[in-house]
Amino acid sequence: MIINWLAKMDGVLKEKSEYNVDARRVKNDIINVCLPVHEVNFWINRQENLQNIYNQLTTSTHKAVTEILEAINSTYCPPFRKIFEQLIYALKESREISIWLKPLLQQTVQFSSVHFNNAHHLIVPLVHVIHLIWSGAGYYKSTTRMATLLRCICNFLVCRAQEDLEVANLFNLDADEGLQKISKTLEILELFKLTMSQYKAKYSNNQTILPALSSLALEVTKDNNNSFPSRQLWHFSDVEVFGPTMDEFLDQLMQLREIFDVANLFLCLEKLEIGGSRGKTLTRMLKKIHSEFKIVFEELTISRLDFGQSVPQMGQQYFSNKS
Repeated sequence: MIINWLAKMDGVLKEKSEYNVDARRVKNDIINVCLPVHEVNFWINRQENLQNIYNQLTTSTHKAVTEILEAINSTYCPPFRKIFEQLIYALKESREISIWLKPLLQQTVQFSSVHFNNAHHLIVPLVHVIHLIWSGAGYYKSTTRMATLLRCICNFLVCRAQEDLEVANLFNLDADEGLQKISKTLEILELFKLTMSQYKAKYSNNQTILPALSSLALEVTKDNNNSFPSRQLWHFSDVEVFGPTMDEFLDQLMQLREIFDVANLFLCLEKLEIGGSRGKTLTRMLKKIHSEFKIVFEELTISRLDFGQSVPQMGQQYFSNKS
C-alpha cells in the first residue's frame, strides 16, 4: 500500500505543462498545452488533484498508518516524509499560480468577444496582466514556465486572427477590402510584439510592482520575496516565444499583403483612361493587362487557399502566373 501511495504521489508531482506543437513527442508526465486556457486549467486541475491527495493523507486512517511506520522505524518513513513535504510545497505552488493565472481567462474572453481587427485596446491590458504574473507569482518566475505561457498566448492570438481573417475567403473580397483586413490584422499582432518589447525593456533591470496590484497581492508578493529572489529579470528569447508561431504567421501575412497590394494596383487599371493620339492604343493595352491579371486573381479565388497551404506557395503560384 505504501509503495502504491509513493508511486501515485510521485506521478502527480512530476506532471508539468509544456507547449509542444507535435503531441506525439510529449512524454507521459508532460501535459501538452497550446492555449492560455489549457495552461490555466492545468494548474487549476493540478491544485485540485494535489488537494485531494492531501485531504486523503491527513485523514485519521492515513495518519494512523504513518504513526505505525514511525513506531516500527520503517524504511518507508524517510521517502514518505520527503514526498509529503514535496506535496505540501506543490500544493502551495499550484494554489498561488492558479490565482495569478486566472485573470488571463478574462483577457481571452474579451478577445473572443470582439472582432480581432478591433482589438487594439485589448493588447496593453493583456501584456500588463502578463507582467503582473511575472512580477507577483513567485512560483511562476522561471524562463521555462513563462516561455510556455507566452507561446500559448501567441498561439491564441494567431488562432483568433486566422478565425476572423477568414483566409479561405479573402480572395472573394475586393482587393482593397482584403488588403485592409490583412493590414489591420498585422497591426494588432505587431502591436502585441511591440508592447511586449517595451515591457521587456522597461522591466529588464528590476521588478517594480505596479500600482495595479491590490494590497492583498502586495502582501502575497512580499511573502514570496522571503522564499524567492527579490530581483527576477523579465527576459525571454524572442525567437523561442514568437518564432514558432507568430513570426511565421506574420511572414505569411506580409506575403499576402504584397499579393493584395499588387492586385489593388492592377485592378485599378480598369478605370484608367489615357487621352491623346496614342491614348486609345495605350488604354487598350492596359485593359488587356487588367483582363489577364483578373483571370490570374480569379484562379486564386477558385483555389480557396488557406494557411493549410503555405503562403510562400501561394506567392509562387501567383507570381508564376503573373510572369
